[in-house]
Amino acid sequence: MLSVFLGHELHFNLEALNDEVTGLRSARDPALRAVGDNFAFEENVGPKRLVDFEEFDAMGGGLKKIAAEYYHSSVQGEERNHTPSTFRLVNASALMSVNIERAQKIVRVEHVDDALQKAQMNFDDLRDAVASNPPDDSVVAPFLRVLNEYSGARPAFACFKAEVAADLAELDWLSRLRVRLGLGHHALSDGQPLTSR
Repeated sequence: MLSVFLGHELHFNLEALNDEVTGLRSARDPALRAVGDNFAFEENVGPKRLVDFEEFDAMGGGLKKIAAEYYHSSVQGEERNHTPSTFRLVNASALMSVNIERAQKIVRVEHVDDALQKAQMNFDDLRDAVASNPPDDSVVAPFLRVLNEYSGARPAFACFKAEVAADLAELDWLSRLRVRLGLGHHALSDGQPLTSR
């Protein structure tokens, strides 16, 4: 969510956005209150990104709608070669040089729900196809094709394989990878799948 740190709370430059946050935080629905609190206490947004967000859409449709559209357009993007606003405005120095060795193995973690829907399959079928020996390419190959053709800048969470080789050798490799990539807040509840290939 997007706001700038002033004292103990965060504030938008546009008063209409502050008014909407106040309204969300006073809502009866606890889910809406949580959304309002998220906007009010986000400490990871500097002035440059705040201005980028506020200039994106001057309150057309409300704060939640603007934030969703900003994410899809400026963060994820519509094209695979898109550079997310978070890198342009906040983390530009973390981008890899174009001269980096091309034969690098990358480990990536990404959300596949949309790709599963586009491939018209469910997670259990994909899991079973990957787990079979040999993997069932009649299921895996179409899914990978959809995943690789899916628009937007991806993967969102990745690292060089060499950086996590020791973690990948452990039985709890996926939990370790989740934490290593800064996804610890996505701890799963009992019964939720935790699997990857």
